[in-house]
Amino acid sequence: MRTETERIFRVLEGYNSYSLNKPFLWDSEQRGKFNIWKFLISEGFVHSYDRINTIEQAIQHWRNIEFRGTVTTQKKYCHYAPDWKERKDKIFPYKMKERTNIYKALAYFIKQNLQNLEVHLLSDCNGYTEYDFEVCIILGQTVDLDWVCLLPTVPDENNLWYTDALRVNIQSLTSCKFENSNTQNFFEKVNKVFARLEPLIIYQYYDNYYEHRIVCTTSANKIKAIKLGLQANRMFAVDGLLSEINPYANDEEGNQVREFMQEVLQGCRCYTFNFWESGYVYELGYTQTGDWLGFKHWLWSEYNP
Repeated sequence: MRTETERIFRVLEGYNSYSLNKPFLWDSEQRGKFNIWKFLISEGFVHSYDRINTIEQAIQHWRNIEFRGTVTTQKKYCHYAPDWKERKDKIFPYKMKERTNIYKALAYFIKQNLQNLEVHLLSDCNGYTEYDFEVCIILGQTVDLDWVCLLPTVPDENNLWYTDALRVNIQSLTSCKFENSNTQNFFEKVNKVFARLEPLIIYQYYDNYYEHRIVCTTSANKIKAIKLGLQANRMFAVDGLLSEINPYANDEEGNQVREFMQEVLQGCRCYTFNFWESGYVYELGYTQTGDWLGFKHWLWSEYNP
C-alpha cells in the first residue's frame, strides 16, 4: 500500500465509531484499476453456482418470481404477501402458459444470436437458502462483439431511490443506437419479445409492490453494459455528491468525514447498491495514484409483521 493511501485510510479508520459504517479501501497496486464489475466481485456480490449456469436456468429464475408473485419464497417470513389465487390481479393459467412459451423463445433467440455467454447471480447473501434474495443476469456478445446485459428489475424496500439524483430513466438507459447492424437488430428483436411480456406486479413486504420486467442494455464495452443494466433495473446508482442517507455517530462527525475526503481525495461520489431488503451506500473518492477510499454503509429493512 502506498504511503499516502495508508495515511488517509488510518484517518478514516479513526471515524469508524458507528457499527454499520466501515472504512473502504481499493488498493490499485493489488487489485488493478477500479471498475464496477471488479468492485462487485471483490465485495462478494457476484456468485456462480452449479444450480444456475445455463441460459434456461437463468430465465427459469426470472420466471420463478412470476410464478410466486413475491420477491422470494415466503418460508422465512410466512405469508408476507398474498398468493396469486388470493389476489385481484391474479394471472390465469392460460396467461402463464403464454409467458412460458415466450420465455422459451427468448432462450432460443439468445443462444442463437449471442456468443461468449455468461450467467451470474448477484446477491449480498451466500445463496445457501431459497429465501435469499438474488438477481440472475445474462451477459453475451453479438456478432459485432458488442456486449449485451439482460436482467430483471429489482424492488427497493429501503427507499434508496427517493431523490431525483438516484432515479433513472429506464428508457434512455435501454436505448440502442449502434452503427453495428447485428447489435441493433438483436436489440430491436429482443425488445419486441419483451413487449409481449406484460410487466407483472410483484409483492414485497407490507403490501408494497413493484413492476417485474426484463431489461436489456448494450455497449461496446462489457463493464459499461453491466453498469447500464444495473442502473436500468434499479440496482445501482451513482451520485456526484457524497451521501447524507446514513448517519455517522453524529452529524458533526459525518461532516468532518466528508470534509476530509473532499480535501484529500478526487472525484468524491456516492455509489448505491440495492438488494431489495438490504442496501449499501459507498462514499468514495480516489487518490492521484488510482487508489479508492471512503466509507461503506449498510442498510437493512427487517420484516416485523
